[in-house]
Amino acid sequence: MKKLILREALGTYILTIDKDTLTHQAVLMEREGQPVAVILPIAEYEALHNRYKQLQQEFDARLNELERRQAYIEARLAALEEKMRELLGESEYITVRNVAIAG
Repeated sequence: MKKLILREALGTYILTIDKDTLTHQAVLMEREGQPVAVILPIAEYEALHNRYKQLQQEFDARLNELERRQAYIEARLAALEEKMRELLGESEYITVRNVAIAG
C-alpha cells in the first residue's frame, strides 16, 4: 500500500497519483502520523461493497429468523401459562418472566 502524508495547507488539497497506483493498489492518507483516509481502486471498492451487502442480507435473514422463533416461543409460553392457570386455578398460579437460566 502506498502512503501519502498530508500537510496543513491554506486551501484545498491537490493530490497527484499515477494511474498505475490508482488502478492496482490502495493509497493510505495520513495527517500528523494518523491515518485519515484510503483511496481504493474501483474494483476493490466494488468487491468490498458487494461483500458488505451480502453480509447485511445474511444478517437481516438471521435476525428475521430469530424474531420469528421468538414470536413462536412467546406464543407457546402464553398458551402454557393459560393452561397452568386452568389446571392450578388463578389463585395458585404465579407468572414468572424474564428469568435467565444458566446452562
